[in-house]
Amino acid sequence: MRVLLTKEQYPQKSTFCNLKTKSGFVLEDVENSAIHGTIDTPVVSFGLKNGFVTANKNRYFLYEETDKTKLKATSRYVWAHPKKSDDLIEWNGQKYPGSILCICENDTFSIINVLDSEIYVMSVLYCESCIDWDIEVQKTFAIMVRTYLVFRVIESRTQAKAGTRKWYDIKCTNAHQTYRGIHNHPKLEKATQKTSGLIITWGKKPIDARYDICCGGVKPNLLEGVANFEKAPYLARTQACTFCSKAKAFSWETIYPQKMFEEKIRSEFPKKKARGNLVSVSVSRTDKAGAVKEITIKWQKDTLKISGKKMYSLFKKIKSSLYDAFLDDRGIHFVGKGFGHHLGLCQWGAKEMVRQGYSYRDVLAFYYPHTSLMRLEIVSPASERN
Repeated sequence: MRVLLTKEQYPQKSTFCNLKTKSGFVLEDVENSAIHGTIDTPVVSFGLKNGFVTANKNRYFLYEETDKTKLKATSRYVWAHPKKSDDLIEWNGQKYPGSILCICENDTFSIINVLDSEIYVMSVLYCESCIDWDIEVQKTFAIMVRTYLVFRVIESRTQAKAGTRKWYDIKCTNAHQTYRGIHNHPKLEKATQKTSGLIITWGKKPIDARYDICCGGVKPNLLEGVANFEKAPYLARTQACTFCSKAKAFSWETIYPQKMFEEKIRSEFPKKKARGNLVSVSVSRTDKAGAVKEITIKWQKDTLKISGKKMYSLFKKIKSSLYDAFLDDRGIHFVGKGFGHHLGLCQWGAKEMVRQGYSYRDVLAFYYPHTSLMRLEIVSPASERN
């Protein structure tokens, strides 16, 4: 499977990234494996020149298998493998297993990690879970993380078959799942191994296994505009989660200084009038679940209405869509419940369910109703070439 580590516009500087490994690198043209070469030094600096990938500032670093004296220009797509397959690759302060793809395409340069799916699951657990939580919780999360991965892989490969070439399957940020290279821990390794290949399915297909830190006790089926419940009925849970009510993440409050708040609003909406002193900030519309759909900001002479989604993106201290807002002498207050998007599995709720004696199967059945578990055959990373 393939994880996008970064994707940026063509940099003006010649060097885009430095990769390190103990044994040196084997470099290979993605579209023609007969064209390859080696870098014996432990560091290779990739960059761009005239739209082509360069290695150590040299565009012509690959040999053709049939004539090893004949140098070939690299394409825009280059594999970087450690000369010793079990060596790790270091990039940007993190260590990565497997191989790295360097892709120069459509005015962007992408770095992609190709690795074994089970190593990925274990490494994501390190970022998305709390290590000191019970092994049964980790097993629950391992199945969830693996399912979300498989769902994304199938989506990516389906797009490719339809003619939309996509080099990666999943992003390394919380836009999908947080992955910061390989992380070994005995408990996480055990949880991954004990659930190896297990995924959550609906209609014999992997589900879109969404999850958040704390759901805030919401009934997801009442949320508006967050998911297609006809295609994903397992996300439309009708029973409220009460297991997270004592979690630290269940309730929150944050205050923005009035000056900072107004400057942010005015810079984001420069064409909107905001005359006079700020009078009030309030929630003007919610959905049936209580999630904010609209915020109204009033000045002495003007009024501005902003969607709840826009407010969430502008003010990073707002942790969920379940909140109230008001203005007082200290600033603009946001007082809310939950941490995340309120869909799928509630991580703090899952922790409490396990504490009460529920198994990982019970937890998954509660948060993803009407689903079942299936076991996949684990495919080796070598098949990524196909």
